[in-house]
Amino acid sequence: MDEAFTMPSADAVTTACGSFFGNDKYDPDSALTELFTKYPKNDNFDHVLLKVAALNTLYSTMIRVYGNHPTVYDVTRHIVDMNIDPGLDLCLPKLVHKISMIEKDNKPYYHYSFATKFCSFHRPESYPIWDSRVDEYLGQLRNREKHKESGFPQFKRKDLWNYPEFKKIVTEMRDHYGLQEFSFKQIDGFLFCEGGKLLEAKEKQKNRGDA
Repeated sequence: MDEAFTMPSADAVTTACGSFFGNDKYDPDSALTELFTKYPKNDNFDHVLLKVAALNTLYSTMIRVYGNHPTVYDVTRHIVDMNIDPGLDLCLPKLVHKISMIEKDNKPYYHYSFATKFCSFHRPESYPIWDSRVDEYLGQLRNREKHKESGFPQFKRKDLWNYPEFKKIVTEMRDHYGLQEFSFKQIDGFLFCEGGKLLEAKEKQKNRGDA
């Protein structure tokens, strides 16, 4: 899968952002940004439900509309009841875990990817996004750098599921490769696109092995 991997660079981030952002066919960000800007607070159930449902649908965060698992209605009530706006105003990283953890019928559920995206659309300058594509890219980048004396920060894969650590890792990656000119949102676009390529290559390799 070496040919599928792109090292972080200013040109690579710019190219990825050009492919992802502003593409009417694939990019939901402008619509979601408008929605989150119109309803910046999280104390009105109907307004939060609109944001939760739109984000869940357009970013495929796998929260159900109906069923025994937490639904978009349960997540909305959870967010409203938590009074998260003061934490968002302070850009607290720990807020991600508070949003992501929800119980239903005495069972815990963890919507980590959704929570990072929900916070990001409120405060894109402070909350980088985690999802499976980002996880894949950062994991492979770590593996490529761990035997080098490049100074790239080492971490355990599980650290990516600890949001304060995840934010620290993304920030250190941006600094290490001289990408300080790019926002978290732009870095998100790069990680999303490149991580998607890696997952696609991994799936093709698996299918060749099964053939």
